[in-house]
Amino acid sequence: MEGFTNRKMGSQTKRRPDLLGPRWILSSILMAAALFLPSLSLDSLLCNFCPLQHKGTSCPDISSQCLPDQRCSSSRGHFGSLHVLSAQGCVDAELCGSHEKASFRGVKYNVSHTCCCRDKCNGHPHSNTNLKKLLGMLADKLHYPNITVLREERWDSCVNYTSSNTLLTNAL
Repeated sequence: MEGFTNRKMGSQTKRRPDLLGPRWILSSILMAAALFLPSLSLDSLLCNFCPLQHKGTSCPDISSQCLPDQRCSSSRGHFGSLHVLSAQGCVDAELCGSHEKASFRGVKYNVSHTCCCRDKCNGHPHSNTNLKKLLGMLADKLHYPNITVLREERWDSCVNYTSSNTLLTNAL
């Protein structure tokens, strides 16, 4: 009889909460993420961010932290030969120097990505940049009529940035 009195029916048994169940798995994932994520940010860039929008539209001062395999980018959207759209942010390294078709408000544009490899090297667009360049070219042309004034903007190439870091490390 003793064996019979110690037995309980299934609906009468009390269940203890299983401490090694889903909570343990979730805690393990969170701990691993807390240990792993800071190491990702050591090699990542901080870039200016502005969504794809009409060129000349002002952007708020927003920064974006890139993933390790991304670069800072300044992207330009062209409709034919006309520069219409601009964007800044992080892009995958393989997109640097590339062109792609992108749709913006139902219209397809040819978007090019120019990359750089220093924190915030992709400066915010200025609404009157083209006007300043044009006025600068006209002023230079008046003072120096025999000089061709078209200048290319200087960008930090990722290759040069990497090699300068290597040289600096070797010098130390």
